[in-house]
Amino acid sequence: MSNTPTYLPAYSFTTPTTVGATPSYTYASVLYNQTWSLTDSGTYNTGGYDATTELQVADGVFITPNSTSNSVPIGYKNYSSYLINSNVSPSGLVNYTSISATGYRYTTFVWKLGAGTYGATVTFTLNNVRNIVQQAANPACAVTTTGHPLYILYRLEDTANIYPSIDSGTGLYAFDTATKTTIWLNANANDPTKVVGTTNYYQTLTSNYPTSAYVRGGFVATSVSGNNFLIQAAIPAPVVISNTLYLYCRIGLPMTDDADFSYVTASFP
Repeated sequence: MSNTPTYLPAYSFTTPTTVGATPSYTYASVLYNQTWSLTDSGTYNTGGYDATTELQVADGVFITPNSTSNSVPIGYKNYSSYLINSNVSPSGLVNYTSISATGYRYTTFVWKLGAGTYGATVTFTLNNVRNIVQQAANPACAVTTTGHPLYILYRLEDTANIYPSIDSGTGLYAFDTATKTTIWLNANANDPTKVVGTTNYYQTLTSNYPTSAYVRGGFVATSVSGNNFLIQAAIPAPVVISNTLYLYCRIGLPMTDDADFSYVTASFP
């Protein structure tokens, strides 16, 4: 599968990068905190949060070190001399020039879905994009103007089933099929075997998660509306909600590129 992510979030917030057998938090319970340092893996950040995979927010947009406004870099600066940071210790916590301009960083959006029945696709809209376009080749996935793909990961999470268990028959990680909790899915890539549907949303094809970044491709279509980029992705259908269900979308930007967006919305047809 093309556009395979280099990083896959955990299925719970026991810690940001590993799976715990008895998770304490879901991602939906961890709200954005502007005091977090993006250079800290959890030693100093409130709640022990590892923010070393998170994008910076500056001038109202999610940015990379190469994002510019009028050809001037927006963020990822050394903020240690700013008065508001005079008491920050160690000062390197706010020196964002140390953040690598390679690889990917991410930001996560989450919605609590109301009761009802939902169809087979969901549309994520990246609002006020800059230098994010449709790939000329098929599929017309989201790429930067230099051709690097965005990672657009998404999943459904039923609060009754937030952690995968080993399937005794296959030895693979799987969620309870009585719920609509899914594995992480990739909205920006076609799956080489079968698009996401009712029979393949709940089970990974690996027994060593989270060391394997396995996801299924759920790409359906993309479109552009003004300054907004829309990407339609498949979900297991029909989704009938009788209890709390969350929808997650985690956007990854290539840190080498001058690209940004302001926020993400989700809608069902």
